[in-house]
Amino acid sequence: MRVLVIGSGGREHALCWAIAASPLLEKLWCAPGNPGIASVAECVPVGVMDFPELVAFAVAHKVDLVVPGPEAPLVAGITDAMQAEDGKELRLTSGIHPKIEPEVAFRIGRELHGEISLEEAAAACTGVASAMEILDSRYRDFKYFSLPDVIADNSSSFMFVVSGTWQPLSGLALDSLRMSMSVNGELKQSALSREISGHPLKSVVQLCQLLGARGARLPAGSIVLAGAATVAEQLHDGDKVELSVAGLAPVSLTVRMPAP
Repeated sequence: MRVLVIGSGGREHALCWAIAASPLLEKLWCAPGNPGIASVAECVPVGVMDFPELVAFAVAHKVDLVVPGPEAPLVAGITDAMQAEDGKELRLTSGIHPKIEPEVAFRIGRELHGEISLEEAAAACTGVASAMEILDSRYRDFKYFSLPDVIADNSSSFMFVVSGTWQPLSGLALDSLRMSMSVNGELKQSALSREISGHPLKSVVQLCQLLGARGARLPAGSIVLAGAATVAEQLHDGDKVELSVAGLAPVSLTVRMPAP
């Protein structure tokens, strides 16, 4: 596996040290790294916020896995490069054993921070949409693992897709939306949106709490995926996956997984 770690601090040094010990590793880079990290990884002169150059490097060097260390690039939107297009074909060239799960997404219209209520979260949102998250993990069979393992695995984050149509929150019972995900026309998962933390907007509330504890804010324009309503489904080459959510426009994609 070819891995790119993003960052230059002690956390990234620890990540590189652990990754370098893996028998699965073929090549390890760190951007930008530091002299200490250079003892276990090749450092490349690309800043943690230079997203176009990071993406270009990952593509040019056929990177299989990108591990962001600092919070800043995540908050600033490095995951935009992880977004698939609604209704289009998605080529997964670097997945290990990807799965997909049904979610809803919220678009944040104004900056939020600290302790907020569900009502304040709703008032700050300019739209809600159907969404699906594609997971992938370095752990065999996605077995349960400890909190440090989850952090090292980037919470199994890989890619996501959001419906191209956003709906206003008004008039929607956000905790009672029926969510149905089908694969190749066959219903695979179905649940009410309250399966997401009891109410999907709680994810926005909890995210603001976590950011506030670190002196950070949730910027206007952010897209927040609320979390899974059901278990994830394994993806295979040629699968067409569609999620319908009551009151919202559907979202879909077709997966292509070229043979190695």
